[in-house]
Amino acid sequence: AQALSHVREGALRNVRLHMGDALEILRRVPDKSLAFVYLLHPDPWPKARHVKRRMMNDGPLDLIHAKLKPGGEFRFGTDHPVYLCHALMVMQRHRHQYNWLCEAAADFQSRPGGWPETRYEAKARRLGHEVWYFRYQRKPD
Repeated sequence: AQALSHVREGALRNVRLHMGDALEILRRVPDKSLAFVYLLHPDPWPKARHVKRRMMNDGPLDLIHAKLKPGGEFRFGTDHPVYLCHALMVMQRHRHQYNWLCEAAADFQSRPGGWPETRYEAKARRLGHEVWYFRYQRKPD
């Protein structure tokens, strides 16, 4: 409902909303057509039996890789420490597909330019949570 309000208030004509699994839509996107994919504060699915539902898993990352142009960026942000550890572990398995665009701790501790703030990020900051930002670049084939 809030998204619809923003669309109406901004008189946005280039927005489409889908109520359902985002991966269904991503599968329809032509391969190597996206310059950026953002995964901002996804549901952490904190219970061990729900880990397979996390967006930061092998299947979704392979799909994102297929849809990104060579040199395109995958950007991931979270304030959930357990999800962060899981995401780093999964991305380590995908190091043959992505370059981690990080040279120092400051690179993942402050929001990069062009990165929209979500209401989940704002809430995390209000609660005093640390927020982490990760940028990965799709390697050429």
